[in-house]
Amino acid sequence: MNTIYELPHDLFGCAAHLYQNATFDQPCYDSVFEGVQVARLFVDDADAPTSALMCRSYEYYPAGVVDPSLRRFINDAPAEADVFGSFYGYVPLNDAWKTALLSDQALEIIGRCNFQWQPGTPVNDWRAHLPANAEIVPVDRALAERLDRECYPVPFVLDDWGSYEAYAAHGFGFALLVGGQIASTITAITVSQRHALINVATEPPYRRQGLATLVSARFVEDTLERGLLPIWDCDDTNAGSMALARRVGFSEADKFVELALPDRAKPEQTHGVWSQSLRADSVIVWQNS
Repeated sequence: MNTIYELPHDLFGCAAHLYQNATFDQPCYDSVFEGVQVARLFVDDADAPTSALMCRSYEYYPAGVVDPSLRRFINDAPAEADVFGSFYGYVPLNDAWKTALLSDQALEIIGRCNFQWQPGTPVNDWRAHLPANAEIVPVDRALAERLDRECYPVPFVLDDWGSYEAYAAHGFGFALLVGGQIASTITAITVSQRHALINVATEPPYRRQGLATLVSARFVEDTLERGLLPIWDCDDTNAGSMALARRVGFSEADKFVELALPDRAKPEQTHGVWSQSLRADSVIVWQNS
């Protein structure tokens, strides 16, 4: 019988060491351990984990050793766990998990570029190049809701933060308006005590005008003033995003991968294979039959 454990948030700290040396997506993990954003955390041992699967928003992060029970849990994708319906992709933190996942499932490898801001890098002078009819304004809660309604193909801010209240409390961003119209926006996907991860988008009529460079520079400036370092990720096929990151001043670090089912399909979930029980310390014990 395979057994894994789902930790309540107040016990997440015992698994933090499995993520602390990550070189990409750092605020995705840190913000969870800091209690800024919510996630589900499954481990091989509730007291001294050596293997973990963090499920936050739509991306899932396996870390540590490849534990057989946790590997089976991932492959079975039990419907009873009510977590795999949000799946978008696995982002393994090491090669062992990458190899195991590719061996177990027909996953596609999506290369991801990892741009990190280096302290001391000069910030572009966005003010000197702002068009006369343009302004850059903070993305508050009301504007975040407007972006999700009018600009994004899916509600990115809501998906990233879980609620607009959470974004208003912990997130930030900027919008470049041209004649009052939204032209280019940049928001924090996640924020930790050390970093902020970026999402940038420009509306089709305003592309190739340098506006994304300006609003990105404003975001970087504000992020640094907050005592944080910005991080920029994108697929390695997104030439435009890579070029923009370099123009803004980011330095490229080691790449990583995301593993996804073809056409971003959801995993086929099993039923009746895994069952759960609750311990006195609120740890959920998952076992397969």
